[in-house]
Parts: sequence; structure tokens; C-alpha cells
Amino acid sequence: MVIPGYAATLTEQVRVFLEHRKAVGSIGFLVMLFFSSVAFSILGKAISAVFSQVSS
Repeated sequence: MVIPGYAATLTEQVRVFLEHRKAVGSIGFLVMLFFSSVAFSILGKAISAVFSQVSS
């Protein structure tokens, strides 16, 4: 209903996505693991910087 002109294309893409859901899930998990490790690394550095300024 949002994009009626692309309903057939969208349906086809969803079908392809569902056919490869295991591969997409595995790749998605690895990407999520990578970006969460980057995020927590940045968070750790930020907290370290805050507490090093407070203790100085």
C-alpha cells in the first residue's frame, strides 16, 4: 500500500530474502558481533578518558 508500483519487485525481493534466511542470519550475526565489539571498545575508551580526567 505504501509503494503500489513496486509491489511485485518488493514481493520478489522478500521471497529471495526468505530463501536465503540462514545465510543472511549468519552474516547478520557476524556483522552485529563486529559492530558491537567496536561500539564497546569506543565506550570503554570514553569511560577511561572520563575517569582519567577526574583522577588527575
